[in-house]
Amino acid sequence: MPNLGKLLNILENKGISIQPVLPSYHDIVYLNRMYIAPNEEIFARYSTDFTGKMNVSDIIGKYMDKIDDQVWRDAADRSHPYIVAISRSWLLNNQYKLYDILKDPSTIYTFITLKRINRETIVPNPNIILSYDNYNKQLKAYSVLDANTFEYDLSNGEDRERISDHPKDRLYKFLKYSTAYP
Repeated sequence: MPNLGKLLNILENKGISIQPVLPSYHDIVYLNRMYIAPNEEIFARYSTDFTGKMNVSDIIGKYMDKIDDQVWRDAADRSHPYIVAISRSWLLNNQYKLYDILKDPSTIYTFITLKRINRETIVPNPNIILSYDNYNKQLKAYSVLDANTFEYDLSNGEDRERISDHPKDRLYKFLKYSTAYP
């Protein structure tokens, strides 16, 4: 992730135009293949084992169908399952049916938080939604870049604010400029 800027420079020096294309539908962005240079068929995808430490013992078996990197590789190659990043607004507007939505095996739902890598680089960090407790408004998620689980209280304003309401914009800026906040 911190070296995306170097890759973008190499591609531009080779005459490849960086024009990110992120398929989306309203507040949902598809993460299966995020094209950096669509004319050259160059795309990016997230790896759930980017850090080499994804073995989080309390979730590895139960949620393997959502966090296993092979699932994400297959999703990039075959476009199935769909891996989507939802906005904070979408999440809050659909929390009453989120428990049922998460049962759908054809889609892996994520939301974006921002993670500072260094002074210049802020990356969009997908958080895979693992479960939701509607009664307590508690969302359990697996942070792809941190390789750890976190809980978000959707009734807490501070927790809500950490979830991006503009995932497409954040991802586009990252793929275009190698930082989500130019």
